[in-house]
Amino acid sequence: MTALLHRATAFDDRLQLARPDRIAATRSAAAGLAEGCAGSPLE
Repeated sequence: MTALLHRATAFDDRLQLARPDRIAATRSAAAGLAEGCAGSPLE
């Protein structure tokens, strides 16, 4: 999550723009972000 908000280089700038697009485009990336923030689901 920190990498989405802070940047250091031009490469980081491009990466910062690409990550939210990937999270929005794929269900698995969105689930990975949610699990990282809230923990794994109880199954």
